Amino acid sequence: MFLDRNTGIVLDHDFKYDKSDTIQKVYSIHGSLKKAIEYAENRKTITEHGNNNIGYCIYDKNENIVLHTDNLTKNNSLTIKTLVINGDKFSDTEGFYNEIDKVLTSELNWKTGHNLNALNDILWGGFGVHEYEESIYLVWNNSAKSKMVLSDLLENKTLYQTIIEIIRDHAHIVFSEN
Repeated sequence: MFLDRNTGIVLDHDFKYDKSDTIQKVYSIHGSLKKAIEYAENRKTITEHGNNNIGYCIYDKNENIVLHTDNLTKNNSLTIKTLVINGDKFSDTEGFYNEIDKVLTSELNWKTGHNLNALNDILWGGFGVHEYEESIYLVWNNSAKSKMVLSDLLENKTLYQTIIEIIRDHAHIVFSEN
């Protein structure tokens, strides 16, 4: 932990802090976006600085904005949809795609493709659960079981590793495995 002498804010050591005239940036140094979101949520308020509002922006390791105070509610709390993939809900690849349909789509009158290209499309959003490129927090519970279930090799990687890469390629998704 360290103290930012300019603002008096104590920050967790995982974060690099940068200040401009209108925004406070919280960077995740060690890929701990969950902690960065918790930090921003714990701040809860936008403070006045002269005539400008100061807000929060959370960036991923590639400098892509993951969460911005545009996501504030009327109560000034940061909001981001949390969607959970449950690894205990499937025991094969088809079951995984059914879980993806359940978690990331809603009220479709057609069946999604059950392949990696369709997964990539669904992750972008616009399928009834979150808007296209809307920031979401995607949690994969019981991922250890999923690693075993999705262990087929594709080009020197398991299917699970390939799926994780596809998820992480989406800058609007904050991803966590449990």
